[in-house]
Amino acid sequence: TRVEVYGGPFALSSSYSCSFDAIPVPAVVITTTLLECTQPAHAEGTASLAITKDGRAIGPLLEFLFVQQQTLTLTSVVPSSALNTGGAMLTVSGDGFAPGARCMFGSMLSTETYVISNQEIHCAAPELGSAQTTTLFVWHADAQLASNAHQFRIYLAPVITALVPSSVCAGSRHSLSLTGYGFEDFEIQCKVGEYEVPAHVLSPDEIRCILGAEPKATAEPGKLSIELSMNGLEFTVLDQLLTVHGVPTITSLTPCRGPSTGGSAVTIVGSNFLPNTPENDVACDFGDVLSQGRYHTSTHVVCRSPPASAGPVEVSVGGLASCGSEDAAGISTSVFEYWHSSVSILDVMPSLVAASAAVHLTVTGSGFDALMHAPLGCGFGDSIRAEGMVVTSTLVRCFGGYSRPGKYAVELTSQGVDFSSGSTHITFVSSPTVSMTLPTSIRSEDPAAIRVFGRHFENTGVLSCFFGVSAVYPGTWESENQTLCQIEGTAPGNKSLSVSNDGITMSKSTLKVFVRPALALRSVYPSSAPRTGGTVLTLSTSDILAEGVGCRLFSKSAQLTFPSHVRGNGSESRQVCVLPPIDHAPSAVFLVLVLRGRPISTALSFEIYLPPIIYSITPSSGPAQGAYIVTLIGSDFSYQTQVLIANQTAAASFISSSLLTCTAPASQQGYVSVEVSNNAVDVSPSSIPFEYVRDSSLSHVVPTFGT
Repeated sequence: TRVEVYGGPFALSSSYSCSFDAIPVPAVVITTTLLECTQPAHAEGTASLAITKDGRAIGPLLEFLFVQQQTLTLTSVVPSSALNTGGAMLTVSGDGFAPGARCMFGSMLSTETYVISNQEIHCAAPELGSAQTTTLFVWHADAQLASNAHQFRIYLAPVITALVPSSVCAGSRHSLSLTGYGFEDFEIQCKVGEYEVPAHVLSPDEIRCILGAEPKATAEPGKLSIELSMNGLEFTVLDQLLTVHGVPTITSLTPCRGPSTGGSAVTIVGSNFLPNTPENDVACDFGDVLSQGRYHTSTHVVCRSPPASAGPVEVSVGGLASCGSEDAAGISTSVFEYWHSSVSILDVMPSLVAASAAVHLTVTGSGFDALMHAPLGCGFGDSIRAEGMVVTSTLVRCFGGYSRPGKYAVELTSQGVDFSSGSTHITFVSSPTVSMTLPTSIRSEDPAAIRVFGRHFENTGVLSCFFGVSAVYPGTWESENQTLCQIEGTAPGNKSLSVSNDGITMSKSTLKVFVRPALALRSVYPSSAPRTGGTVLTLSTSDILAEGVGCRLFSKSAQLTFPSHVRGNGSESRQVCVLPPIDHAPSAVFLVLVLRGRPISTALSFEIYLPPIIYSITPSSGPAQGAYIVTLIGSDFSYQTQVLIANQTAAASFISSSLLTCTAPASQQGYVSVEVSNNAVDVSPSSIPFEYVRDSSLSHVVPTFGT
């Protein structure tokens, strides 16, 4: 230690020394009033100090106290890390601590330091902007002493984003996964509620906390906070709470026995049952076989017994994995007894039924005689029930009230025991509601496609349309709101229309469709035509027709259909057809209108004839004033044959099929055509010329007398 001696004046040119109990050490002149020397080693106690100049003592003797040298030792820092936000109170252990000692973090002095004893100091971690590693040591400014240094870690607060699982079962060991970022394995610790539990860093993004590793840290039912610390002192709190459920407890099973084939709907009454969630899948354990459960309330769960050998098994209710684990405390069980069953269900008729209709079903199978001596029920699903009656050992009838739409397994229930077949189902379908049809009217003789609009139409394969009193036609499903009904020809009048999804039960609502009377074919002009074709037929009808209607000639032995088009006048329709050539046909036929190959009108009689032909006319000429008889020779004449001379109708007399006579009309001089027609429309394919000549006249008579 350097010793400073004040006095003087000291000469810079002289040689000075300090003598501690006659132990000299050189002294250095600092100023004319200050000497500096270094103390030698000396035993503890008071020593005399003399100052010599050039080997001669000067001034009085002084006293110098030798004491034992102080040291500062740092052995531990708890915790050895802290958040960068500062303020964490650290416990520093070591030796030689004295009042005035301070904690140093690198070059930064602690804002708070408390000397508890010469072996313990409490000091606050400083606030630093970033994560870093620094040195921590104890510094005593008065004694100019510093301890050895320890590394100290400054870290950023971790961020927790999720907790899995978010709910656990009370009284058992659980592994909780915390995910997030900023996790580091310093002195990591989890706190669940008031319990500090072990934690392990799996990765910078995941930490595993173990709840229930010690009996005192076993959670009770309720909501618990989750906290995480990297140093065991400063904790980050998760926003999400951990839900702790009570252990499921069973008080009763109904029924408590069932067939070895399984399928019994067992109602389990107890407490602390949990609803279905993504983390909780309600299940019942029959022995070592799990069965899916249906949650009703926290005290009521229904499970189906799985197939098993005859004998008793223990039943428990789980869901959360922790509640069914071997570590779970107080798991409650009850006994269910299996007995051997020979009852078998093979089929149900009908297998498709309207949900709005009363149930009347026939179930076939075997072993039904075992069910004859107790009340029998028929079940479809968990809540649809009907009364049952055993008819024979292979036949059961079920009858009862309404049901809900859906597909259900068919069950027979006797004395609380259910018998079912996994492959035998019945489907209840909704009753449709009808609201509108397009079109709203059809013609009686026409097949018609009626589109029905409404709700709850189902594509069952037996979708049916009820039309009128007793007619049933197939329906084509188009959507839930639309069905197409194919209606055949029917009698005129207002007809009811309803739709059935099961082919039996009609919809609650019905619609009215007006069926118009058959189309009346009032007249045809002409009413006969030659076989050569080309005749334009004009038909007068009682109603306006759409495009696509055709004409048909028919008899007992033949029929001929040909196209037409419409000429309407608003209140009445005129259908025009052009007769095609006809090689072979009877003379008397009928004419009718057709649509898509089906007759749609009443029929009129029609005549097909061979066209008349003129071979010759006698005389071949005559006076222009007419009024004389001419004779026509030809073939295929009839009583209806008309003679046209110069496009004028001549009064004709039928003599035979090859001979006609008529009175020539007046005409201008020259050649004209003579033609014949049997229908006043179509003329003969050949004509004969006839010449009109000047009339003969008398001017005078010579002589005017005679003998």
